[in-house]
Amino acid sequence: MDVNSWFEVEDPEEYGEEPWDFDEAELAFLAALRARAADWQVPWAPSQVGRPEDESSFLVHISLLDEARRLVLAEWAVHFYGTHVLAGKVCDQLFNLHESPEHGFFRASGTVEELAERCADWFESLLSRPVDDDEAVRDELTRRVDRYVPVGIDEPRGRGYHRLA
Repeated sequence: MDVNSWFEVEDPEEYGEEPWDFDEAELAFLAALRARAADWQVPWAPSQVGRPEDESSFLVHISLLDEARRLVLAEWAVHFYGTHVLAGKVCDQLFNLHESPEHGFFRASGTVEELAERCADWFESLLSRPVDDDEAVRDELTRRVDRYVPVGIDEPRGRGYHRLA
């Protein structure tokens, strides 16, 4: 698999925003992660690099898609802080993580190379698992309803939603 097909860096200047200011450790982490990803034996999935809204970390994430139904089945992210990472399943559009082991959450410390290796192995293991479509679709529909139904609505969540695509 082409090393550049994983963890692409979008150019924010295309959208009229300031260019990224990745530091040396972040670029080394990205290079090591890409090198490991080049050997993955999993189907390609969209992946990107950037920063979360608050710009507190270097962010890499992967999305598992069902293109036929136009659904994001799952997203996983790693927040890299130079000497440690937080990784797990994404729970919102700001790339906050579900902080529970059931969602694959972990913290790790180490060198840039050790962290990149651990994160690459973690991403590969996630992408190697079979997908439970029914559970993934339920999770995505619930997430969409939660995102758009205002707090305080008395109706049961999801009532009246037959298809959200």
